[in-house]
Amino acid sequence: MKGFLRALGINLLLCIASVSIFFGTAELLARLAYTPQKNQPHFNGLFDYDKEKVFRLRKSHSGIFEGVPFTTNSFGYRSPEITIEKPKNTKRVLVLGDSVMFGHQLLDHETSPLFLEQALNQHLDTTGEDFSVQVINTATPGNAPFQEYHDLKRGLKFDPDVIVLQFALNDVIEHNTFWLFRDIGVNVSGQENEGSFLFGHEDMSSTDNLLKQYSAFYLFLKDMYGRMRFQDITGENIVEKAEQEQLFTAIKMIDEPEHPRVLKEWDNTLMWMKKITDLAKEKEIPLILIATPIDFQLGRI
Repeated sequence: MKGFLRALGINLLLCIASVSIFFGTAELLARLAYTPQKNQPHFNGLFDYDKEKVFRLRKSHSGIFEGVPFTTNSFGYRSPEITIEKPKNTKRVLVLGDSVMFGHQLLDHETSPLFLEQALNQHLDTTGEDFSVQVINTATPGNAPFQEYHDLKRGLKFDPDVIVLQFALNDVIEHNTFWLFRDIGVNVSGQENEGSFLFGHEDMSSTDNLLKQYSAFYLFLKDMYGRMRFQDITGENIVEKAEQEQLFTAIKMIDEPEHPRVLKEWDNTLMWMKKITDLAKEKEIPLILIATPIDFQLGRI
């Protein structure tokens, strides 16, 4: 019996040593081409990792997005600075949405939420009302309904009087394609790789974020998966192909509404939108839904 246990122990130690040597060697070799980034903001400084939302806008940040400068306040919103406590004689509108409400390729003073705030206050001035309006813009490029649900939960601390939810068709499938391949912050040979990827929404976890920060071998595996999935050996065209897949899927949602994948994505989206409406109803806050078209839909009108 002692001999058996001794042999078993030796075999276990050999197995552990072999696995350790394999992963240690793989990690060292991967670091020749991949550099983990510890706690670095993603996608040219626009995003920080968020345990619930996966990504969020950086707080108190000034940067460039799609060639246009933008700023965020201390809460990470593209809005003027605000206090948590609502000022006296003030009504608040909490805006949830994606790049449309964020103001894609627009300057800070050109966004829809800011125009809404200005228009409402101008109207109130002409009617002699004794209150003003603040519009809080929580919209983030790439947001999907599950992220907007968390934006709403966090935004309730501002005591909003109205909630505005902006929705576009690509929000149904966007979390499964394009933005998964842009928001990693992986360095390949010292250069930021916007074509790096995630395995899927379910893997955008704190574990995934931790491994990306410390393991070059993990980054290598993710990179290889992306190249195989999109049949792109160089990895240079992954973002472009992910964009094409997203557009194809969005078109399929209109042309083939009964497609199994389309139905599955709608079920997931509607589930999160129901969570948003249920929360608004629970807090007795009016909710306004704004549906905005995406480019290919405009050509079909």
